[in-house]
Amino acid sequence: MARRRATALQPAGVRLGPWGPTHRVAGCPFVRKRPFETKQRVSNHW
Repeated sequence: MARRRATALQPAGVRLGPWGPTHRVAGCPFVRKRPFETKQRVSNHW
């Protein structure tokens, strides 16, 4: 089921990062957990 969610969310800007699925949009629970990773994702889009 997790894979299904990741596939469905990928077009919305979700990528599999070093810590699992992370979202590029600030405010998402994934990036909110790691503020230091949020800035990198927003600026570098990796």
